[in-house]
Order: sequence, then structure tokens, then C-alpha cells
Amino acid sequence: MEGKQRNIDQELEETEAQIRDFQKEKMAKLNQLHVAVVLKVKQIQNLVAEGNAIQRWWNIRQELLLKREQDIIEGRVDLGDADGEIDRQ
Repeated sequence: MEGKQRNIDQELEETEAQIRDFQKEKMAKLNQLHVAVVLKVKQIQNLVAEGNAIQRWWNIRQELLLKREQDIIEGRVDLGDADGEIDRQ
């Protein structure tokens, strides 16, 4: 009887070890899945602090802001009336 119990315990330990190994292998494969992630330029532009790149992106952003400001001044962009309502014509 005691011999059977030892065999059962040993088989249980071996089975649990096999399950742990399988789970490790499965997690390793899961961590290796190739997934495409879409990022905007402004999310990655300053990952590497390169002086010229930072200045270049700052200049681009400034140009975009100045163009937006000019569009607002010239009426190409409707910001709404005093109540914040936007004309939808």
C-alpha cells in the first residue's frame, strides 16, 4: 500500500513538472508572437534624443501650427460663434 502511494506521488510530481514545462514553452511562444503596432510619428519621434531630429520635428510642428493659425485667421477653419456653436453649412 505504501509503495503504491509513493508511485502515485512520484507520478503526480512528474505530471506537474510536465505541465509547468508545457506552460513555460507556451508562454515563450506567446511572447514571440509578431504583432504590428501602428504608431504616429509624434509617438516615436523623440525616442532617440538626436539633436537634429528633435529640432527638425519641432520645426515641422511649428509650421503646422502656423498654417493652422493662418487658416483660422483667413476663415478657412470655422471655430464657431461666441457660444461655441460651429456653423455647419
